[in-house]
Order: sequence, then C-alpha cells, then structure tokens
Amino acid sequence: MFKTLSAAALSLTIGLTSFGATATPAQANDDVAKFIFGAIALGVIANAVNQANAGNNHAPAATQARPHRPVVTPQRGVRIPARCERQVRINNRNRNVFGAPCLRRNDVPLRRISACARSGSIQGRNLTYYPKACLRRNGHRV
Repeated sequence: MFKTLSAAALSLTIGLTSFGATATPAQANDDVAKFIFGAIALGVIANAVNQANAGNNHAPAATQARPHRPVVTPQRGVRIPARCERQVRINNRNRNVFGAPCLRRNDVPLRRISACARSGSIQGRNLTYYPKACLRRNGHRV
C-alpha cells in the first residue's frame, strides 16, 4: 500500500510541475494531453504494483500455518467380555477361546479382531473362534 501511494505521489508531482510551465495556448492542449497520458500511465503502474504486492501477503515461513492433516489416534484394543470365554479342546490341548456368536451378541467389532479369527469344529459344531493368546498379542483387552 505504501509503495502504491508513494509512486502515485511522485508521478503526480512530476506531472503537476511540468504542467504549470506552459508558455502559449497552443502548447496548453499538448500539455493537457501529456497530463492525461501521465495519469493513465500512473494508474496502470499503480495497478501493477498492487497486483504484485497482493501475492506477497503471506506470513513468514516460521509462522505460516501447516496444511491440515487429519489427526490419527492410535486405536486402542477392543474390550473382549469375559463371559464369552470358553475352554475347549483343540488338537489335544485345552485352549481358552472366544466364540464369534457370543462376541456378536455383545457388540464386539469382529472386523477389528479379524486377524485372530480361526475356524474349526468345536464340540461338533463348525464355528469361528478367537484364541485368547492371539487377542492379547494383538493388544486387545481380555
């Protein structure tokens, strides 16, 4: 803004000082044309300066805001209800597992614990189950 005003004042001063020194009426018309041409040139220059300064209104790099990035919070493990835990015999070993039907009834998000999903026959039924050791290893609260 200051640059624009100072350029305008300088051009106006130069124009007015040369305009006042006319000698004859024939020269007066010529001087008026020069003045109008100077005023138009001043307007063009002032506009160019304003447009050049418009792009420089950014904050310095130290205070410039960073682009928006979504905040990613680490997902906490899923809380697995203890009432769904069963001890079953798998491959001749007793295992503590959680059955998928019970977890569904208790609104456990099965997609978040899908890495531990196993399928097999438990007590004569084909079920999807989740071993307790796997759930703990993956950060879920049992």
